[in-house]
Amino acid sequence: MRDYLNGRRMAEAAMSRNKNTRWTEDQETLLLELNAAGESPRLIAAKLERTERSVVMRLAQLKKTASSKAR
Repeated sequence: MRDYLNGRRMAEAAMSRNKNTRWTEDQETLLLELNAAGESPRLIAAKLERTERSVVMRLAQLKKTASSKAR
């Protein structure tokens, strides 16, 4: 249990470092690749050190941008 709590605190600290930071092109590319591979927002968030909410919101924004460019 102690290891779990320490791991959780470390993950939360990593995510807070990315708070209010812009997404890089590399992060967006990885985000789209992981999403296309069927990975969950939780797993993607952990790999990118972002929150699940930020992952879901960024995916929605990228899809919206892609659909408006396709017109």
